[in-house]
Amino acid sequence: MSISSRLLLQVCIGVSQDVDHMDIKRQVSEAAIWAKLTRPEQRALIKLFGGGSLRNEAFAVVTRLRMLGIVDENEALSLPGLRVLTFVIRRHQESMRQSS
Repeated sequence: MSISSRLLLQVCIGVSQDVDHMDIKRQVSEAAIWAKLTRPEQRALIKLFGGGSLRNEAFAVVTRLRMLGIVDENEALSLPGLRVLTFVIRRHQESMRQSS
């Protein structure tokens, strides 16, 4: 990856200069996964992260989250799902810091 494309990626996803190449790839992947989720799917993940369950969620939402590997067969947040949510939360916190 050239320096200019690496810098462009850093600017687009809002990361600092000291992030290595693998972190950038992972963050782009996590951002892409979050962006592909529908709003009900995003809400379900946030609910799981907060200690809730998927008990009253639509079957289609739960099925798609399982298919993406974000939720395991026990309807618990998987490690990839946790990474996606952690990335989104950090990005939101950073944007709040910059706006204040």
